[in-house]
Order: sequence, then C-alpha cells, then structure tokens
Amino acid sequence: MRQIQFLFLLIPNLLLSQESTIIVKDASTSDPISQVQIETNNGEIFFTDEDGKTSISGNISEVTISKEGYVTINKFLVGEINIIELETEIFSSDVESGIISLTDFDLSDDSNTSDFASGLLSSYNDVFQSIAAYQFGPARFRQRGYDSRNNKILMNGVEVNKIYDGRPQWSNWGGLNDVLRNREYSVGLEKSRSAFGGINGSTNFILRTSLYQKGLRVSYSSTNTSYTNRVLATYSTDYKNWDFTFSVSRRWAEEGHFQGTFYDANSLFIGIENKINDNHSINFSGIYAYNRRGKSSPNTQEVYDLQSENYNSYWGWQNGMKRNSRVKKLEEPIFLLTHYWDISTKSKLETSLFYQIGSMGNSRLNYSNGPNPDPSY
Repeated sequence: MRQIQFLFLLIPNLLLSQESTIIVKDASTSDPISQVQIETNNGEIFFTDEDGKTSISGNISEVTISKEGYVTINKFLVGEINIIELETEIFSSDVESGIISLTDFDLSDDSNTSDFASGLLSSYNDVFQSIAAYQFGPARFRQRGYDSRNNKILMNGVEVNKIYDGRPQWSNWGGLNDVLRNREYSVGLEKSRSAFGGINGSTNFILRTSLYQKGLRVSYSSTNTSYTNRVLATYSTDYKNWDFTFSVSRRWAEEGHFQGTFYDANSLFIGIENKINDNHSINFSGIYAYNRRGKSSPNTQEVYDLQSENYNSYWGWQNGMKRNSRVKKLEEPIFLLTHYWDISTKSKLETSLFYQIGSMGNSRLNYSNGPNPDPSY
C-alpha cells in the first residue's frame, strides 16, 4: 500500500517538471514569429527561435508572451506542446490598405474643408464607409456628417490638428507614403494607446525609424488628376545602435485634369534613431513638404453641361501666358523628437517634443468693387 501512495505522489511531480515546447505564430498569417519574449511565472525569460519555438522546463504553469507590434498575452501551459497565436497591434508596418494617397484634385476648392481629409483612415473597416469614401473623394467624405476637426490626427502621440481651426493640414506631409505606413487608429470615441479618441476617431502616425523596413525603394507613377508625374525614393539602413531613414519625392504637372491647374510639390523626410541601451531609445524625425498649385473652381451641373467636366473658371491668359488666379502655397516643416523608455515588460513611456514653423498663402483676383470677372458668376 505504501508503494501505491508513492507512485501517486511521484506522477504529479513528474508532470510539473516536464519540458514544455511553445510555438508562437501570427494569428493572421499562421507564420512563426521569432524573437518573441516569453516570461515565466518565476521570472525566467526565454526567446523563440526562427521557427517560433522555445522549450521551457521546470514547474511552469503560466507565461507572459510579448513582442513589439503584437498584443501581449498571458497563457496557461497545458501539455508538452503549446501553440500560441499572437494578434497584431492596432498598427502594423505591413498594412497598407488603410493608407490613403490624397491628390489635390480632392483639395482644390476654397471651402473650409477643402484642404483637410476626414476620418477615412478608419473607414476601410466598414464596407459601406470604404466605398462611399473613395467614391466621393477622401476630402469630401464625412462620416455621419462630422467635420474633419472631429477627427484627431497625431504623430508619435502629438496632435497635429491646426490650433486655429482644429483641422489637420494633410499637405504638410504629402508625398511621403513610404514613411507614413505605420499607424494606430481608433473608431469614434474608442480610446487608443496615444489618445482618448474623438467623435470621428483618431489616427496616430508612428514615426519610429527602427520600424521601417531596411533597403531601397524607388517608384514612379503617372496620373491624370492633379499631378501627372510622381517620383518617390526611400532608403532605410542601420549601423550598430543607429537607424537611418531618408525619403524624398517630387510631384509635378504643367496642367492637371482641370484647365489651368499646375502642380509643383517636393517632400523630404529624415529619420534618425539611437538605441542608447535595452531600455532607452531616442528618435528624431524631420518633414519638409513644399507645395504650390493652382486651384480649380467648384461648378454647378449647368456649367459642366455648357462647358466640360474639366472646366475651371479660375484661369486666364496674361501677356500670352496661361495663369491661374488662385494659387495656394504651403511650406511648414515639422521637427519631432521622441524618447522611448521601456520601464518594464508591462510599462512603457514615450515622450515627444513637436515643433512646426512656416507659412501658408492663397491668392485671388481683387476687382475692387468692380464686376466679378469669374465667367461662371
């Protein structure tokens, strides 16, 4: 009888001391994830290999699994093999479907919202909103009729909506699609990691140099909207504890889709990050976006029927030259310094310093109490 009692006591002890294999996969793609941190309930830390595997021995019942870009979870171990799937966080460097490329075809009138996009960044989660937004144009689509000032736009946690009217100025970072792919967003009043949300949601661009994919990317595109040509080049590399990213683009057109609308825009991005140690990193991001373009007039259907769909009443001839009476010029560089502090596996602190300076101007004809020279008036 004593031998039977000994066996019953021995078997649970062996079960607690056995080796457990943990396999971590991406919940969306089922691909293995390497360098995932696994912290046991007794404080030991392990990392997964290239196959997403790691082995743990000892009396381990619960582990905390974490990796940057994924949701941290706690998991109880059951049996010898535990397959665990991690969900990606709100933002992802590989997700491109939520990024919009605004053209100045959508930003060409003088209405109060003409230069400000609405909450389209989160609209692609809903089929109706996505179709409606792209059908009517990003700048003119208003979810539930909300104004763009109800949508908060942030960079590294700093709100960049204009102080004087509360709306974001998208032309301040236009043409830099490659470095604006990382973002987190919230819908409606739902909170996010960087904001309490707005009536129309919030979007936070993550400008962290170490997150950009290393290598060189060069692209050229041609359109028949506001500009006819675009060249974009982005290069990202690292050296020891430093990461560097450079992106430059040029967009231009002698005349866009609408008559008399020229386009001249240059954009530059510089990102530098230094990893001081395992817990501290400091990142600098600089954005310079120069934009000068001719505007197009809003017209009634009668005007389009009498003229053409690309009719623009803002242009005319002066000394043999085609000129646009309403020209917008924008030049407001952005400087952003961010400090990252990993206090523990569960606590992080990000501190950002944002500075912007520059000018924005618009021109129009002054007819000094005379008749309005607009042909469609």
